[in-house]
Amino acid sequence: MSTGLLAFITIEATKIIVPILIFVGTISNSLNIVILTRPSLIHHSCSLYFLSLAIVNLFYCAVILTINLISDGYSINIHIYSIFSCKLLNYLLNLCPNLSVYFIVLASIDRYCSSSMNVNIRRWSNVRIARR
Repeated sequence: MSTGLLAFITIEATKIIVPILIFVGTISNSLNIVILTRPSLIHHSCSLYFLSLAIVNLFYCAVILTINLISDGYSINIHIYSIFSCKLLNYLLNLCPNLSVYFIVLASIDRYCSSSMNVNIRRWSNVRIARR
């Protein structure tokens, strides 16, 4: 296969697959936010971590993936207009996936603390600490 044909296939696959990811990610994260803001769940510390995770992932799906689709699929580069936009987009492109991993780790630590037999460790699993 030639390089030009492979690049064409990659661009066309990006135009097809990324909008599906944006749609599914936006719908699922919006539903997560609706469910996790219910009164019965909002008072649990683990729900706050998952709510923060859903907000970050919704921002990533709705904004960052859309900008990448415009840039990669349709060759409209927003990065070239200013240094600030280039640096901001690259920063957000790296920040959002890292925050997602950190929120999952924090939720896991919270679940460990809440299920511990030691009372001192169980005290770390509360809403006040999760909000910090």
